[in-house]
Amino acid sequence: MKLQNLAKQGPIKFVADERLAYIFLFFALILFALPLILRGGIFVGQESFINHRYAEMMLNRYFYDSLSFGGRELFQFNMWAMLIGLISSVTQLSINFIAIVFTYFIAIFSFILIFMILKRLKFEKMQINITLFILLISPLMLFMVSRFSELIISFLLMLLAILLFLEYKYKWSLLTTVAIALFNIHISALFLIITFVYFYYYNRRFIGEWFIAFFGSIAVFLILNFNAIKIFGLVETIKIFAMQNTYFVRLISDFGGRLGAPIFVLIIVLVSFRFYYKRFFQSLDLLMITVFLFIAALIFIESLIFLNLAFAIFAALGISNLIKTEWKSKTLLSLTLILIICGIIFSSLTYINEIQNKEPSKEIVDAMYHLKLNSTSRDVVFSSQDNGIWISALAVRKNVMDNNFRFAPNLGERIDDSVKLFMSRDLNETEKLLNKYHVGYVLIDEKMKREIWQGDVDGMRFVVEHSSKFQKVYANKDIEVWKFE
Repeated sequence: MKLQNLAKQGPIKFVADERLAYIFLFFALILFALPLILRGGIFVGQESFINHRYAEMMLNRYFYDSLSFGGRELFQFNMWAMLIGLISSVTQLSINFIAIVFTYFIAIFSFILIFMILKRLKFEKMQINITLFILLISPLMLFMVSRFSELIISFLLMLLAILLFLEYKYKWSLLTTVAIALFNIHISALFLIITFVYFYYYNRRFIGEWFIAFFGSIAVFLILNFNAIKIFGLVETIKIFAMQNTYFVRLISDFGGRLGAPIFVLIIVLVSFRFYYKRFFQSLDLLMITVFLFIAALIFIESLIFLNLAFAIFAALGISNLIKTEWKSKTLLSLTLILIICGIIFSSLTYINEIQNKEPSKEIVDAMYHLKLNSTSRDVVFSSQDNGIWISALAVRKNVMDNNFRFAPNLGERIDDSVKLFMSRDLNETEKLLNKYHVGYVLIDEKMKREIWQGDVDGMRFVVEHSSKFQKVYANKDIEVWKFE
C-alpha cells in the first residue's frame, strides 16, 4: 500500500498500521545523517575532538598527550577511540570518516533494536509506532549522532543486552552487559542499578547472574584504569570518574536548550498520568527507578539516555490511550494528533538548528588554523579552559589548561595561575606567569570578554592592549590572537 493510501485511513488505523514503523526506519536513514551533513562532516563538541586526538595517539601507540596542559600522561584506555583508530589503521581511511560511518550505522541499528525490544515486550502496534516517532526526532538521537562519543556504542550495547535477555540468551546478555563498562562506566553503573531493581522485584532467580555482570564490570574498570589506580589510588580514581560530569543538565531542550525531552513530550507524559498514576505510585520499583534517574540526571548526562527512553515510551502510552478514548469528532481527534506531531517536530527542528551553530564555529576553526600555520610546535597558547581543546585539537599547539580535568597535572595550581593572569593589570606579574608556562600566544574571545572582564581596562585585557610586549597577530569577529614577545 502506498504512503498516501496509508494516510487515507482513519487516525486510529493509520497510527496502528505496522508498516508505519518501516516508514520511520526509512526516515531514520535520512535524519540521522542530517546533523553531520549540515556541519560538513565536523562533529559537535569538545569531547569529539578529545576522542579524535586519543584515536590518533592510540593509533600510533603513543600514550602521552604532549599538548593538553602542556603535556600529560594518559592514565586510562579510551576503548572507543582506540577501536576507531584501529579500524582506521586497518582500512587506511581517516579517523573522522570511520567515526562518522560507525556512529551513523550504530544509531540505525539502535533504532532497529528498540523496535525489536518493543515487539518482544508485546507493546501494541500503535504504541510502538508512537514511541519510534518520538525517538526518531528526539534530541537524544540527534545528540548522539552528531558527536564522536562512546555514548552511541554504550547505548547500542545496552539495547542489545536487553534484547538478548528477552530472547532467553542469558549468557550473551551477561557478556554484553559487562562490555558496556569497556566504553562508559557511568552508563554501565546506571544500567546495573536499574536491572538490579528489576531482578529484585520480578526475577530474583537472575540475581546470581546480575552479580557476575556486576563484578565483571568492576574487573573491566580496574583493568582499564590500572595505571591511574597505581598512581592515584583506587578511592581517588573512583572519585575522579564519579565526578567527571558534575554539572547541571537542563531536561527541557526547546528554544536553545541543551539536551533532554521536547516540551511537548513532557506535557504528554504529564497527561499520561491521567491513565497510569495509580499503577505508577503502586509500583515501588518503578517509582524508585524514576526518582533515581531524575537525581542522577543532575550529575551524569548519561542518565538522560534512560530518561528519554522512558519519556518516549510513557508518552506513547498516553497518546495511544488518548486516541482510543471515545471522541465525538474524528476531525477533532485528527487535529489533536496533528498538533502533537507538529509540536514534537518543532522542538526537534529547533535542536537541529542549534546543532548547526554548535562549536567549533567557523571563527574558532579559522583562528586555530591561523595559529597552526603561523606558530611553531613548541609554542604554548594561553586562553580560557573552554578554548583549550580547540587549541590542542585544531591548532595542534600546547595549551596551559583545558576542560579535560580528569587526571590533569597540577590542576589547582594552573587554575590559580590562570585566575591571576586574567585579573592582573601588573605587567611584571603577567610576564612572570606567562614565562612560567612558556606561553608564546594569548587567545581572547568574546565570551571571555563578557564573562571575565568588565571592560578593556580590566585585568589582562588592559595589559595585552597597552603593553609593547604583546602584538595582535590575528582577529576575526569573535577571536583575537596576541603574540607575547
